[in-house]
Amino acid sequence: MDLLNQESKSRAKSEFQAIILSGMGSQLGPLIASHGDDPTPKALLPVHNKPLVSYGLSWLEEANIKEALIVCPPSHVAPLTDHIQATSPNLKVDIKAFEPDMDGPISTVSILRKIANRIHSDFVLLSCDFVPSLNMKLSSLLNMWRVDMTGMVAASLFYEASDEAQKRKGKPPPTVTYREGDILHVSYDNEKQAQIPMHLLTKFGTCRMTRKLVDSHVYIFKKTVLDVLPLVPSMKSIKKDLIPLLCTLQYSRTKRRELSNVLVHPESITTAENVQEKGSISLMTALQYSTTQSLEIKKTAHVQRPQTPTPAGKAPWGSSEDSSEGNSDSEPEEEDPVFVPSLRCGLIIQKRSKDEICGRVDTLASYREINLSLLREGSLDARGGRDGIDPKAQISTNSAWADSSRIGEGSVVARSSVGQHCVVGKNVKIINSIIMEHVEIGDWVKIENCVLSRHTKVGEKTQLKDCESAPGAEIKAGASYQGVSLDGTEKANIVLGDE
Repeated sequence: MDLLNQESKSRAKSEFQAIILSGMGSQLGPLIASHGDDPTPKALLPVHNKPLVSYGLSWLEEANIKEALIVCPPSHVAPLTDHIQATSPNLKVDIKAFEPDMDGPISTVSILRKIANRIHSDFVLLSCDFVPSLNMKLSSLLNMWRVDMTGMVAASLFYEASDEAQKRKGKPPPTVTYREGDILHVSYDNEKQAQIPMHLLTKFGTCRMTRKLVDSHVYIFKKTVLDVLPLVPSMKSIKKDLIPLLCTLQYSRTKRRELSNVLVHPESITTAENVQEKGSISLMTALQYSTTQSLEIKKTAHVQRPQTPTPAGKAPWGSSEDSSEGNSDSEPEEEDPVFVPSLRCGLIIQKRSKDEICGRVDTLASYREINLSLLREGSLDARGGRDGIDPKAQISTNSAWADSSRIGEGSVVARSSVGQHCVVGKNVKIINSIIMEHVEIGDWVKIENCVLSRHTKVGEKTQLKDCESAPGAEIKAGASYQGVSLDGTEKANIVLGDE
């Protein structure tokens, strides 16, 4: 009997709750447009013929997390509820709608403030558009949080950007300053020369800086982090405000003293009187209060309290903060009778692999990239049977199709996915493209590097390259387009047929 595994599963039920943020997906262009009165939630966009949110839900279930809260726009509640009830019966999912209010625009921190009363444990927060790689197990990340990240109040998951992502224009990745296991500073400024606080350099000396890491928007938080939010009313963004604030606790004595009584339960703080009475500090307590966990300390059962007095101008024994001349946060202070924990902010880096893909599906470019990368992996789960495929049709091994779709004689599907209930005519060529559900394609059509949304209709002898269509778009016969976003309005349909 695997007692260790059973214990891990039992703890996961009570230890962690999952929060999934599902926004409108405005950067996905026409793909998230409504089809009549029927909304198109970003969370339900098909990725490799599987709804986007299903990747995150499966990730949670594999880690044996039993409870999740999804926060989404009001119009998305009904379709998300229907999908989750049909596909995730073992996961207790609560769906809450968010709406703008008099307090200002919606932000990730404002959402956390509103749902704080529903969070009853440490929690994993992720976006609905995150697709983890096959070897990135959430259970492994949680075990790192339990064992290797003593004293953490938060941890962030970053991943190495793909070659395609590094070449794309747009917002550059953040500047991340870190050392082994800890994120020390993160900046989203677009300046060529990154700036980091002198306090950080004074405290840690040697550290690493990079702009090759991408924020996955996957975080692990102590529940007590929620108590910090009311103290900083101006805070709006988790990645730009909350995480940088928590990072400063590692090198700013002032910030740490301001927030330690909020972030750390009183019973877990060791006072000087308690240490003097007991004469020693346990291993776990010593590690919790230490910013640097050496192997020598880990091998020691107890750490004896030194008998010599603390020199003037030095941090009290047990504190993780050293003094530094000229640094307002590190100036000599009176000895503090309370040993304040280090309040570390952890960093988990997912290394990039040629054979696997992970990332966020938050733009048109990333939607194409991740879909096509998953096709390269060739998952058998996304391949249907041959009943609806004409014997003379050719489908490459790195393509995906649904059982309910029909593909006509002489058609070729190469490195593409064809969704549910699609009808593909004769002698059609589909190359490097994503075809969503209920799409109708006439005979002698060529489609290359395109994304066709649900209920799109393409007339015969049409040629499309580097295009994407909105749900319900109708492209009349004989049209030829390259690099165009095709919507479903009547005016656009007339223009398409005339050109």
